[in-house]
Amino acid sequence: MYSNDNGNPSQFVTPAVGTNTEQEYKYYQISNINAHISPFDGNYREAIAIVNKFAEALRENQQVHSVSITSFPLDISSTATLQGNTELTEKEALFSLKTVVGIN
Repeated sequence: MYSNDNGNPSQFVTPAVGTNTEQEYKYYQISNINAHISPFDGNYREAIAIVNKFAEALRENQQVHSVSITSFPLDISSTATLQGNTELTEKEALFSLKTVVGIN
């Protein structure tokens, strides 16, 4: 399980990790990215697909050593309890990634 910046455990889904081992770097920069999808219409399935596509696009960069999704807009882990109501209020599609970028 990952912790977010304030030390609290965050949602965990088996992260998709991409590694680029073709080039050795002198230094690595590790970043925790917290973001949201906007506009968001409440379609969590589409939001999860967008997050996966974004992570895959980052992995295609030659300097990116690894990308892991630390939380999706909807907690889809086996331990999550899903609940809701039929009245739509403010919709959010928050997610976070951890990236490792090689620097020469």
